[in-house]
Amino acid sequence: MKVSINEKEREIKIIPENFEDLWYVKKILEPGDRLVGKTERSYKPPGSKKIERKTITLEIEVENFEVHRYSNILRVGGRIKSGPEDFVKINSYHTIEITPFSEFLIKKNKEINYEKEILKEAVRVSKIPIIKIIVMDERIANIATLRPSGIIFEKTIKSQVSKIDENYEEKINKYFSEVLKEIDEKAVVGGNDIILNSFKNYLKKKNVKKKIYFEYVSTSEKSGVHEIIKRGTIKKIIKDEKISEEFEKIEEFMKELKDEGLAIYGKEEVKNAIELNALAKLFITDEESRKDPSIIENARSKGVEITIFTSEEEPYKKLKSFGGVAGILRYKIEI
Repeated sequence: MKVSINEKEREIKIIPENFEDLWYVKKILEPGDRLVGKTERSYKPPGSKKIERKTITLEIEVENFEVHRYSNILRVGGRIKSGPEDFVKINSYHTIEITPFSEFLIKKNKEINYEKEILKEAVRVSKIPIIKIIVMDERIANIATLRPSGIIFEKTIKSQVSKIDENYEEKINKYFSEVLKEIDEKAVVGGNDIILNSFKNYLKKKNVKKKIYFEYVSTSEKSGVHEIIKRGTIKKIIKDEKISEEFEKIEEFMKELKDEGLAIYGKEEVKNAIELNALAKLFITDEESRKDPSIIENARSKGVEITIFTSEEEPYKKLKSFGGVAGILRYKIEI
């Protein structure tokens, strides 16, 4: 993602490069913002019977927005505020479709604050490779992709294998072959000891050179993927990974909470801790950071370590259940 921020004019120029970038753009958009971008309109030239499409630049006031994962499009809808009046009617409704490598401008209706943190995060995670996670046993293999935007469960492969089958070896090898096709260059494969050893032997016979890491998990269901992430396996492979970091932070918070230690939660309680210079770490959802940007601004001025939860996975939901704002104290205070 290429980003240019003009804080004085409250403008952010962006060129997204992939779906993850579009997903992060959605995180900084708010109703009431202005968006300037290219779009197509149908029109009939004078004296012509044919309807043609023309590319024009419009400015709309944002009302709604939605990311479409499988078409790699961010659709932003709102009322037209400026544009060539030969082609558009001012204040009519229009949707601008933002795709990778299309340049656009966001004009914020208030001071740029939390957006800087989210865009900084977007640029950082764009350098992190996408990784496959597979959890399997002799019956099924669940295939997932770990992205900054969340865990995408792509497909389930069923083996149709039974140990009493006469053609067991042939069928299990076919099953392993289908699983292997889902692995690009790097993956984590989880399962019980029996299936992992069998799969390792298959890979050895096939002389597979891909980087595959193996991890024992208690289930081949989708929850097995979360088990791998919680265990920190991904962090060993990719030293800096967003979702793995969120799991780690929420586990740290829950441990402090359980031990009646230095955990704190609730917007007012956390804001008070920041004012007292008692907060060491701030955990906040992107939703809450939009509602009250002063929390991040004040925390930053006090040297607090800030983690904005954006993935909408299990850690995000857990933090949201605590009001979306929590943290770890430097020392205990009266609440």
